[in-house]
Amino acid sequence: IYEDALNIFVDELARFGALGLVTFMGVLVLGLAISLRAASAQFAAPAAVLATYLVASQADIHNDWIHPSFHTLIFILAVTAAGAWLAERSSRLRGSK
Repeated sequence: IYEDALNIFVDELARFGALGLVTFMGVLVLGLAISLRAASAQFAAPAAVLATYLVASQADIHNDWIHPSFHTLIFILAVTAAGAWLAERSSRLRGSK
Protein backbone atom coordinates (compact mmCIF):
# COMPACT_ATOMS: atom_id res chain seq x y z
CA ILE A 1 0.00 0.00 0.00
CA TYR A 2 2.83 2.45 0.72
CA GLU A 3 3.84 2.55 -2.93
CA ASP A 4 0.44 4.08 -3.67
CA ALA A 5 -0.03 6.19 -0.52
CA LEU A 6 -1.96 9.41 -0.90
CA ASN A 7 0.54 11.74 0.77
CA ILE A 8 3.67 11.64 2.92
CA PHE A 9 1.72 11.17 6.14
CA VAL A 10 -0.16 8.10 4.93
CA ASP A 11 3.07 6.88 3.33
CA GLU A 12 4.98 7.10 6.63
CA LEU A 13 2.13 5.40 8.49
CA ALA A 14 1.94 2.56 5.97
CA ARG A 15 5.70 1.98 5.79
CA PHE A 16 6.80 2.52 9.39
CA GLY A 17 3.63 2.32 11.48
CA ALA A 18 2.45 4.69 14.18
CA LEU A 19 5.93 5.16 15.68
CA GLY A 20 7.34 6.16 12.30
CA LEU A 21 4.51 8.62 11.72
CA VAL A 22 4.96 10.16 15.19
CA THR A 23 8.72 10.49 14.62
CA PHE A 24 8.16 12.03 11.19
CA MET A 25 5.58 14.47 12.59
CA GLY A 26 8.00 15.40 15.38
CA VAL A 27 10.69 16.25 12.85
CA LEU A 28 8.24 18.34 10.84
CA VAL A 29 6.94 20.20 13.90
CA LEU A 30 10.47 20.89 15.18
CA GLY A 31 11.58 22.14 11.77
CA LEU A 32 8.49 24.28 11.41
CA ALA A 33 8.96 25.75 14.91
CA ILE A 34 12.56 26.72 14.14
CA SER A 35 11.55 28.23 10.81
CA LEU A 36 8.63 30.16 12.29
CA ARG A 37 10.88 31.51 15.03
CA ALA A 38 13.27 32.77 12.35
CA ALA A 39 10.33 34.22 10.41
CA SER A 40 9.14 36.14 13.46
CA ALA A 41 12.64 37.65 13.62
CA GLN A 42 12.51 38.90 10.00
CA PHE A 43 13.95 35.85 8.14
CA ALA A 44 10.94 34.29 6.44
CA ALA A 45 12.58 32.33 3.61
CA PRO A 46 12.88 28.98 5.47
CA ALA A 47 9.26 29.15 6.63
CA ALA A 48 8.15 29.81 3.05
CA VAL A 49 10.18 26.84 1.83
CA LEU A 50 8.66 24.57 4.50
CA ALA A 51 5.14 25.75 3.70
CA THR A 52 5.79 24.85 0.06
CA TYR A 53 7.21 21.47 1.15
CA LEU A 54 4.08 20.70 3.19
CA VAL A 55 1.73 21.69 0.36
CA ALA A 56 3.69 19.75 -2.27
CA SER A 57 3.91 16.70 -0.02
CA GLN A 58 0.16 16.31 -0.08
CA ALA A 59 0.39 14.93 -3.60
CA ASP A 60 4.05 13.99 -4.05
CA ILE A 61 5.45 11.17 -1.95
CA HIS A 62 9.16 11.38 -2.72
CA ASN A 63 10.09 11.29 0.92
CA ASP A 64 12.52 8.62 2.03
CA TRP A 65 14.72 9.39 5.02
CA ILE A 66 17.15 6.58 4.14
CA HIS A 67 17.64 7.70 0.52
CA PRO A 68 16.81 11.43 0.67
CA SER A 69 15.08 13.02 -2.26
CA PHE A 70 15.28 16.60 -3.45
CA HIS A 71 12.29 17.47 -1.23
CA THR A 72 13.96 16.07 1.88
CA LEU A 73 17.19 17.92 1.17
CA ILE A 74 15.33 21.20 0.70
CA PHE A 75 13.59 20.62 4.05
CA ILE A 76 16.90 19.95 5.79
CA LEU A 77 18.58 22.97 4.19
CA ALA A 78 15.70 25.30 5.10
CA VAL A 79 15.75 24.26 8.76
CA THR A 80 19.55 24.45 8.85
CA ALA A 81 19.48 27.96 7.35
CA ALA A 82 16.89 29.09 9.89
CA GLY A 83 18.84 27.61 12.79
CA ALA A 84 22.13 29.13 11.62
CA TRP A 85 20.51 32.52 11.15
CA LEU A 86 18.97 32.39 14.62
CA ALA A 87 22.28 31.35 16.19
CA GLU A 88 24.15 34.16 14.45
CA ARG A 89 21.48 36.69 15.41
CA SER A 90 21.59 35.52 19.00
CA SER A 91 25.38 35.87 19.18
CA ARG A 92 25.16 39.38 17.66
CA LEU A 93 22.56 40.39 20.22
CA ARG A 94 24.66 39.02 23.08
CA GLY A 95 27.72 40.80 21.75
CA SER A 96 25.99 44.17 21.57
CA LYS A 97 24.91 44.12 25.23
